[in-house]
Amino acid sequence: MIVAIIIGCFTFAYIVVKAKLARLALPNDLTWFGPQWSDFLSDYDATWKIAESKLTSKGYNYESIKIDSSNTMGTASETQIHICGNRDNPVLLLLPGIRCSSAMWAAHVEDLVSKTFCVVCLDYPFDLGRSTPGHAKPSVAKGAGNRSKTVTNFAHTQFFHKDDESIETIMAWLREVLEKLNVTEFSAAGGYSLGAYLIFMIALKAPTLLAPKAKVFLAAPPAIFSNFPSLTLMRIASRLVWPKITGLPASRVAERIVRHDYMREVAAGGAIMGQPLDFIDSLVKSWEKKDQIIGQAGSLPPLPFRIRQLSDSELKAVVDAFEPTYMCLEWDIYYVADIAFRRAKEAGIRTRFIEKRTHHFPLNDPKKFHELMIEALV
Repeated sequence: MIVAIIIGCFTFAYIVVKAKLARLALPNDLTWFGPQWSDFLSDYDATWKIAESKLTSKGYNYESIKIDSSNTMGTASETQIHICGNRDNPVLLLLPGIRCSSAMWAAHVEDLVSKTFCVVCLDYPFDLGRSTPGHAKPSVAKGAGNRSKTVTNFAHTQFFHKDDESIETIMAWLREVLEKLNVTEFSAAGGYSLGAYLIFMIALKAPTLLAPKAKVFLAAPPAIFSNFPSLTLMRIASRLVWPKITGLPASRVAERIVRHDYMREVAAGGAIMGQPLDFIDSLVKSWEKKDQIIGQAGSLPPLPFRIRQLSDSELKAVVDAFEPTYMCLEWDIYYVADIAFRRAKEAGIRTRFIEKRTHHFPLNDPKKFHELMIEALV
């Protein structure tokens, strides 16, 4: 027992020292869109370039614009928007999951545009993508040879964190987006994970942003119908704490979780059968590019609002005003599926219970995810 403890301590110390040395070798420029963003932005731009090519080849419009969002997100904040399709068509808003960016929707927009939508995809100013947070401030960073240099960092906007006051800032941001786009309301809306949570909060807290009886697609939102399971809280804590202790990228933790989820789906016949494991390897490489920003640069603002389980009356208010479809995944780690499914059904929400699928279902089986989205929104 004593020998095992000693070996464990030496192993942990070795990992920590090695990780710290690796971290020191990284660029120390925390500038938003600085050198550590280059690989991620290259992939992001390439993804949207493919979507643009497909749209324009079929005669559909595509615009990539930035609007000033400093009134709600702080001085110098800008929001990146991708507008796909004719602006005269009904406007569909799609919001991504955290750390996904609007690029997660790029492969889906062509089919949605063909259904006569104008699809609007946004990057959050508090997350990855080409949006920019507010409140730029200079700071000093140590460069090569321990020499000091001034770089520009971005502090997060000071949001409220009491009750639902923080969510009101997000609603104000979306109103600002609508105004700048000269759009009166969204005709439909969809979101995945964190994006689905925000879409529900729009329907609840700012219903005038949506057309009456608008179709709403809620793909695996955390917490709305069920609190976080205790195991999930432990996983979230490990992803937050482990990189700080060791200096290792958060993707090392994420990789283990997603590989486990993928193999679990494959074993149960849920994921795409025959999909090569290098599929996971390619995902890990993309996470490693994100980790240059998330785990090492430390420049991303914290989530500017809290996530909570909603009451039965709040669920009913959304059902009465709109037409939501909830995609509940049996093996999702961000809610208790049985409880979430039951509460959604009792509230009168159209609910699709997808067996033997994890939170990474949109990655593991994008074709099936796309079919469910089209079914819910068209």
